Order: sequence, then structure tokens, then C-alpha cells
Amino acid sequence: MDEKYRRMVDFLVAEGTGKVAHTEKSFLAHLIGVYTDLEQWGCEPAVCRAGMFHSIYGTEPFQDFKLELARRGDVRELIGEHAERLAYLNSAMTRRRSTRRFSKMMVRVRWLIASPVSGSTSRPKSFTTC
Repeated sequence: MDEKYRRMVDFLVAEGTGKVAHTEKSFLAHLIGVYTDLEQWGCEPAVCRAGMFHSIYGTEPFQDFKLELARRGDVRELIGEHAERLAYLNSAMTRRRSTRRFSKMMVRVRWLIASPVSGSTSRPKSFTTC
């Protein structure tokens, strides 16, 4: 289990995610479920953390809970820069009906996700989600 797990859950509880309905359970239960699934699939800790916070800022179809973007620094400090970046991108992207458009967008998003945080413009050699 990730050493940050308890702190992440405590943060989500303090923000009231347990009181928000989501897919026949609480938003908190949903977020923990995503984390658990990713962990069981063998994903790296940053991906599991991003999964737990994947819609913390709200998403196009889910607006019942939205942490203010001004709090990104708090989330980044808690889950790490890479995980927060993944979570933010998931929240910020628009959902498209067209699979073709979505696929093209994901190629760009994967490059952004895998790019070094330091600001390097070199293309990453590989992209691994799990």
C-alpha cells in the first residue's frame, strides 16, 4: 500500500467527497475504487494516486464536486507533481463523441503526460500507464 494512501483519503474526507453522490455510491468510494483497481492492475504509484484524484477538479460530465483550481498546489504537494498533472488533465479535457478525435487527442495527451516535468522539449522514449 502506498505510504501516502491514508493522507490522500483523509484529504478527500476533509473536502467532503464522502457526502457527494456518484454512480450509486459516494464520490469518495468511487475515487478509492479507482485507486484500488489501478493498484491491483499493477500500476505505478503515481498512476494510482492520479486515479484517486482523477476528477477532483470536476470533469465535463461530473460537476457535483469541484475542488478549486487554486488548490492544485495542495493536491500536487499531497500526491506528487506527475500524479497531479494526470489528474488535472483528466479533469480539464473535454469529452468527444467522436472516437477518432478522442484517439488523436490522446496521442497528444500521452506525450504531455510522459514529458519530463522539468520543461524539456525532447520527446519521451516510452509511455507507460501501468
